[in-house]
Amino acid sequence: MGHCIYFAADWRTRVCDKTKDETLRDIVIIFFLLNIYTRYFEYFWDHTNKGLFFALLALSFWLIGKKAEQLRKRLSE
Repeated sequence: MGHCIYFAADWRTRVCDKTKDETLRDIVIIFFLLNIYTRYFEYFWDHTNKGLFFALLALSFWLIGKKAEQLRKRLSE
């Protein structure tokens, strides 16, 4: 999994930043997050208490939402 994360971050940096393609950057970020959440379910579903599992999931969604809100405010100003 470490290789996947490194490859996605490296590819995003090389391609999206050089071409200044915001749509491509957004798609890469969305699929990267989707991959991370899929891995989270794969690795922790059977081994974690369900209350803790969903609490961590909710916390991560809240943090992503908060960052997205801050970014949206900053870009709209």
